[in-house]
Amino acid sequence: MSIGNWNPEDRSEKILYHIDIDVLARCAVFAGTENWPALPAWEKDHLPADASQMMKLTGEQWENTLKNIDNNNLLALVRFFTVAEHSLPHWHGGEKSPVIWISRYLRRQGAPLSREHVLWIKEHSNNRFLPNGSIL
Repeated sequence: MSIGNWNPEDRSEKILYHIDIDVLARCAVFAGTENWPALPAWEKDHLPADASQMMKLTGEQWENTLKNIDNNNLLALVRFFTVAEHSLPHWHGGEKSPVIWISRYLRRQGAPLSREHVLWIKEHSNNRFLPNGSIL
C-alpha cells in the first residue's frame, strides 16, 4: 500500500509509493497481449489496489527503476500506461505520466520513441502531455 501526504496550505500532494519491478513485469506482459478490452478485469485480478499511484510519481522516483528494464519492456510499459490512463479509473497521470519518464529515459539512452510509437500514443490517449511532457 502507498502512503501519501497532502498539504492543505499549498494544496500540494506528495505520493510515496514503492515501484515494484514484478508489478511492472506483469504490466509489460499484459501489454504484449494487446487485449485492451480486458484491461479493467485484468487490473483487478493482477495488480495491487494501489498500483495506480505509479501514475503520480516524479521522474526522479522512476529513474532507478527504469535502469533495470530492457528497452522492449519499456516500450511495452509505454503502451500499458498509455491505455491504462485512458481507460482505467484513478490511473490519471497527466504531466506526471510514466509514459513521459520512460520516453525521456529512452531518449537519453539514445533510443527515442519512433514516429510510429508517438502516433500510437496519440491515437490511444487524450493526455496532451504525452509522450514528451510539458513544454516548459
